[in-house]
Amino acid sequence: MLDDAVLTFQFDPATSAPTLGESMRTFSDIVVPGGASIELHELVTGERQVFRNDMPRAVPDGRYATILRDRDNRVVKSDVVVVGAGQVIDVTGWSNSPPRTTIATRLPNEQGALSFSETLARVSDPDLGIWLALLGGGKILNGIDQRTYSKIGAFPLHDFGAEVPGSSPLYLLAGFDDPATRLKVGVSTPEQVTIWTDATQPGDLIGIRECYLQRSAGSQLVSLRVGDAAAYTVASLTSQNRATLMTLTLDEDGAPIVSQYLLPLGRLAGNLDPFIASQLAGRNHLSDVKMLAQSVRAFRNRRDISTSFPEFALENVLYAKWVDPITPALAAYELIRRGRTQSLAEVVHNLTTYFPELPDDAALARLAGLGDAPYRPTPLFLDGLRAFEHIEQKLPLPAANLDYTSPWTAWREAR
Repeated sequence: MLDDAVLTFQFDPATSAPTLGESMRTFSDIVVPGGASIELHELVTGERQVFRNDMPRAVPDGRYATILRDRDNRVVKSDVVVVGAGQVIDVTGWSNSPPRTTIATRLPNEQGALSFSETLARVSDPDLGIWLALLGGGKILNGIDQRTYSKIGAFPLHDFGAEVPGSSPLYLLAGFDDPATRLKVGVSTPEQVTIWTDATQPGDLIGIRECYLQRSAGSQLVSLRVGDAAAYTVASLTSQNRATLMTLTLDEDGAPIVSQYLLPLGRLAGNLDPFIASQLAGRNHLSDVKMLAQSVRAFRNRRDISTSFPEFALENVLYAKWVDPITPALAAYELIRRGRTQSLAEVVHNLTTYFPELPDDAALARLAGLGDAPYRPTPLFLDGLRAFEHIEQKLPLPAANLDYTSPWTAWREAR
């Protein structure tokens, strides 16, 4: 406990940086993805400038907070950079990222905005996890509504065209800035344990790793080992006629960033529950994947996911007009976080009706005040653990190893 204190700071004009109108330095370029904007906020003077297209600009040397916004004015990346004369300001981070470069060179590129498909607006968001979600999602959804994603189809990734009815594969896509990074994947259930499987580079996609595993439907524990680091394990789920897509990237400190999606196998969509199958017709499925990927990122960063979902899309999610059970579960946890519990009863009803295999059903029912549903296999989302008492005795791995920085139920140094 500390006593209160008052600190007084004085501004020293003699050491301050010049304003934007003084002592200008010309930078060779400011790289702005097509349709996006970059805001520079000089940290000493407080001056701000917004740039919406690539061109040489004159700004003073100094330290800047940079904010990259997409074409819908949503914040997709923020950073602090130190800039000097003749420097290229590029907050997208492509230049030193082999996996981004190897993906971008295969797609139509307009001022840094990539075209993954004619059905999807150009993507200016530089998040590698979102790019991987779109690539994996396009491969899995290929054939749905007789659609073929030709640009994504040209990537030398796993082909899901041979899946048989009832299949429930798990597919992992990872991207590493160090192309020599090794990745091993292990998946286990109470009945089935697999040994480590090496993720491999698909074709000439430098910095990309993929791993395809055919699994029985049900709850899974997916263990990831990057290089010589300790194993990192995530609670997951596989389901018949769907593929579990998991993406993996690393943050600036080398910690894993994991996202997961439970997507219909495009050529087997007719084998799903008739109501769910009817929801597939006429949807822009890649747009759905992109929206979900952005929402998982917002949820991970404790931001309001409504900034990623247009209001009508959020309503669709809440009332079962969605093809991925992870999406309404995420939206329900978000409502609980924000204290907006009016719609929870219907959300839980839809989940238990159409996705009864989802482990989070019981947790959400409890959190919504709909009775004391018994503990089922480990909830996918970490928020679901607080619905149960004595959770330490129920978890398959030690509670002391839980990663509280992840939106998922995940364990560090455990497999």
